[in-house]
Amino acid sequence: MPYDFFGSEGKKSIWEWEVFYCHKRFGIVFYMHTLLFLHFINGFFINDSLHIPPLNPFPVIRLLIWFGLGSIGYREAYEDAVTWNTP
Repeated sequence: MPYDFFGSEGKKSIWEWEVFYCHKRFGIVFYMHTLLFLHFINGFFINDSLHIPPLNPFPVIRLLIWFGLGSIGYREAYEDAVTWNTP
């Protein structure tokens, strides 16, 4: 299923996207991008501050767990953004 958080499908310009008309959709997109940014920064700093060598399996296992849980959360956030203000 293609996800369209910005609501840009079928729109001609960026100003017609639905993300700029609904505060909840904008908040969800902003929140998800912020968490993704923090996750990437955190992954680097944990390995650096704990002096974990690159060949250790801990970072890979941790990222696989985060990916599995994140995909579930991503789907739920999309359903919440799409069904906002619907009965």
